[in-house]
Amino acid sequence: MDTKNSKKNSFLIKAILTILIAWLGLSFIRTVNNFSKILTEETSWIGMNTYEKKSKLFGADYVFFDSLKNQLASSSNIVIFSKDAKPYLLGRYILYPIKIYHAKSLNEVKSVILNKNASLLILYNVSNESRAEVLRYLKKPIRVIDQFVSVIRL
Repeated sequence: MDTKNSKKNSFLIKAILTILIAWLGLSFIRTVNNFSKILTEETSWIGMNTYEKKSKLFGADYVFFDSLKNQLASSSNIVIFSKDAKPYLLGRYILYPIKIYHAKSLNEVKSVILNKNASLLILYNVSNESRAEVLRYLKKPIRVIDQFVSVIRL
């Protein structure tokens, strides 16, 4: 009976040691691999400042929202009219603590403008028809940033 328990305990200890050694070995290999990436993949990122890194990572969207951040008060409310959630999420990240609302349709734009006291509307990559509908509804001047982005002060 004791030999059976001792064999079980011996097997259990060997299994645990094997798993622990494998885990440590894999961790060591991954650490060496990550250090090798510093020399090969990350050399271009090391000399960049935060603005350059975020510009490279997020592209023109970051540059747009960052320039907008310098022009707005922290108490502003912005509506982003876009079918895609990316500009809304990126805008929330960059423009915090400014409140940003996402509208996917013209009815949502109207509702948010009426209920949230928005100060700025951004038309982000919307069709020309949708842009025309918004202009007919608002009857305000529009500042076109490029073919994809337009800004309207409310």
